[in-house]
Amino acid sequence: MPDLLLELRSEEIPARMQRKAAGDLRKMLTDGLVEAGLTYDAAREYWTPRRLALDVRGLTARSKDIHEEIKGPSTTAPEQAVQGFLRKAGLASVAEAHVHSDPKKGDFYVAHISKPGRAAEEIVAELVPAIIRSFPWPTSMRWGPASAKPGSLRWVRPLQTILCTFGPETEEPVVVDFEIDGIRSGNITYGHRFMAPGEITVRRFDDYVTKLEAAKVVLDGDRRKEIILADARNLAFANGLDLVEDEGLLEEVSGLVEWPVVLMGEFEQAFLAIPPEVVRLTIRANQKCFVTRPQGDGENLSNRFILTANIEAKDGGKEIAHGNGKVVRARLSDALYFWRTDQGDLPDLEQLEASAEKFGLDLKKPLDQRMARLDHLGVTFHAKLGTQGERVERIKRLAEELAPTVAQSISPLEGRWPAGQRGSLRLPRRRPVSRRKRELALHARRPPLSPSATSPPQGGRLPRSRPAPRCWPRLISPPKWSASFRNCRAPWAANTRCCRASIRPWLQRSRSTTNRKVRLIACRPIRCRLPSRWPTKSIRWSASGPLMKSRRGRRTLTRCAGRRWAW
Repeated sequence: MPDLLLELRSEEIPARMQRKAAGDLRKMLTDGLVEAGLTYDAAREYWTPRRLALDVRGLTARSKDIHEEIKGPSTTAPEQAVQGFLRKAGLASVAEAHVHSDPKKGDFYVAHISKPGRAAEEIVAELVPAIIRSFPWPTSMRWGPASAKPGSLRWVRPLQTILCTFGPETEEPVVVDFEIDGIRSGNITYGHRFMAPGEITVRRFDDYVTKLEAAKVVLDGDRRKEIILADARNLAFANGLDLVEDEGLLEEVSGLVEWPVVLMGEFEQAFLAIPPEVVRLTIRANQKCFVTRPQGDGENLSNRFILTANIEAKDGGKEIAHGNGKVVRARLSDALYFWRTDQGDLPDLEQLEASAEKFGLDLKKPLDQRMARLDHLGVTFHAKLGTQGERVERIKRLAEELAPTVAQSISPLEGRWPAGQRGSLRLPRRRPVSRRKRELALHARRPPLSPSATSPPQGGRLPRSRPAPRCWPRLISPPKWSASFRNCRAPWAANTRCCRASIRPWLQRSRSTTNRKVRLIACRPIRCRLPSRWPTKSIRWSASGPLMKSRRGRRTLTRCAGRRWAW
């Protein structure tokens, strides 16, 4: 089956964008091919600093023909419905539609739509320009005279050539012809910028990779990473050193070179007086180089570093290593100066004694000297917030208050507890508490009602009770309760069956009275009375009052003048 090869060559793409951009290109192109009715066997993306490439294997040469029937309205339908059907089906008049009959629904219109398949070259020629114009770069630019026109092409760096070929392995591939902003597709690409800048004619992916390799370009980004890592380890081992590996730096360096050449540079031994973290950060962030350490030494660094060049120099890379060493020395010289300055004593220590005593500082320590001097100079932090010394004092007080609630033993670098040193100040893990449990816990902290609050007043009205909580509180013992059911002897409850419950907090129990099941749930002593005949199976208390559940559904019992429960 035919294969598709696509390459977009431009100026140098930032290393951090290359992998994601290649993945976006694969996704956008394959999704577009599938939507157009094409299928493929496999697709893989490749990238270098100057190109994005995509290899699609087993792509069908033509999309399938589409035959579709669109059912329309009845032949007796209003004109407006018929016109809507014609617009939907893309027909010019009713004469182009067919009439089908149904014994139950009668006659109705049907549109027979036939769409012939399209050649894959035509679909690709239409799809690729749209992908290039809508490519999701984090940042993009315009260039050249065409950039002054609205709607001009935007790319991460100036786009130079487009390679696009399509065809089976047994035949000569064809060039998928299209043009975008004056850049016409072809079967021409270019090799390494310095070592092989000439044109390369490409037929399909196999000879594309082979010819690029001969032109000093390693197309596969993961293979470039393997080459850099293996050569760096071997070079360090040959010099009696161990490589300090860095996966993030390796990913970035592999995106900076098309033909990786690993070299070793060095700097003066005196710069190792700087903390290893500072040396490594300076060489890694500014020069994109790897540091080394003596074999068997897990802490100290050596005065040699590994760099990756993009060319094979005639002198074996001596000038390249020397130039990188000069830049590293300049940066480490600045770091060494500031390090020694920070380690020295200040000249005006006698004037700082008052500030040191104020904050409890030790003037023998360089950092404490700087803090005392900050307070002594009276530098304003904010017009309404005082000086820097006052700010330090506020931060100190806040730290003393927050420290008991912070796990001080956790390692800030590793993000886990050291073995056998679990912090004593760490708060216990709390389980999530539901809303109903929080309501009940809040109710448990309220003071109990007096006996007079639960007894019926002279007017016969019941006191207004607090709503019952909905669930059990957390860390509370199991409920204890007692209940008694009898006829109330009060005058206002004469000849009425009454349920008098002396219920301690968190009641939940079922009782059977007069062969009818009653379920009471409450959180405080409650007095109530019910009609003598209950058309219910169960009654429960909720936050909104008693609820009745019967065969006809659930209804809320309401208080009627405080004398009886009515529904």
